[in-house]
Amino acid sequence: MDSSLNALRASVQELRQSSEDSQRYIVRLREGMQPQSASQSSVQPAQDEQRQAVVADTDSHIKLYDLPTFGGNIEEWPLFYANFNDTTQAFGYSHRQNLMRLQKLLVGPAKEAVEALLIFANDVPNVMRELEFRFGRPDILVKGQISQLQQIPPIPESKVERIIPFSSKVLNVVAFLKSANCQQHLSNVTLLEEMIIKLPHTRQFDWAKHAATISPYPTIEHFSEWLSDLARIISLMPTTSTRISKQNAAPNNPRRLMHINRPKEILKCYHCSGSYTIAQCESFKSIGFQDRWELVKTQQLCFSCLRKGHCTQKCRSRR
Repeated sequence: MDSSLNALRASVQELRQSSEDSQRYIVRLREGMQPQSASQSSVQPAQDEQRQAVVADTDSHIKLYDLPTFGGNIEEWPLFYANFNDTTQAFGYSHRQNLMRLQKLLVGPAKEAVEALLIFANDVPNVMRELEFRFGRPDILVKGQISQLQQIPPIPESKVERIIPFSSKVLNVVAFLKSANCQQHLSNVTLLEEMIIKLPHTRQFDWAKHAATISPYPTIEHFSEWLSDLARIISLMPTTSTRISKQNAAPNNPRRLMHINRPKEILKCYHCSGSYTIAQCESFKSIGFQDRWELVKTQQLCFSCLRKGHCTQKCRSRR
């Protein structure tokens, strides 16, 4: 009796254990049959939020290097454009970051030219293309350099020291034309003549003698090299102000006075031909007023001193 009861208890225990194992197995099957898209959809937003937080945190720690302020001066465009490209490539700036830099550093006509494009980050490439078209085309840059040369006034013979800054300007123009791949302008005969006539006549003659030795023909680059040598020679000469100061300070430069020897005036009376002035003539004084008046007018005498050679307004005896 006891043995059968124990066997029954063991069977019930095994049955419970088997039931629990079956339930756990069913739960695992159900979990395995759920679609993966649901789990991914619950995980993906969290990943996106984390990625956005990382990007925002990274942007906040990136230093935005300022560009040089650009207001539309064509001479400043090459440096501005080079700085923009170099810093963008070196630090990997995005369009949004470059937009922030451009909004800060574009001023004047440059900002007015692209003001409507400085709103969306995707327009940054369009901003740079428009700025390059307005202020960075090679023809505009070349015209600006040539215009500066044309504004230089002719150099007189007495101011040869002005050849030194003129030489520097010509040298800069030649370097610019070569850097901008505009070497064809170095053979511009008209431009070369405009540079030559800025020089004094004697220096024009010296250049003509030098140009005659250049084959096949002289260019602006040849002129720049010759002018640089001339400027170096002139820089060793004393300046005009130094020469003048030395002349003024010279001890052996006495002051000279000029004396004019005027012939001694011969006294003669115009009334009686006596050897005294008519104002001292007693005979002249004794005649009537009308007769004296007619004599003075006839002899064209000064009404103030009764002498010839001047009018009453310029008579010194009245002063």
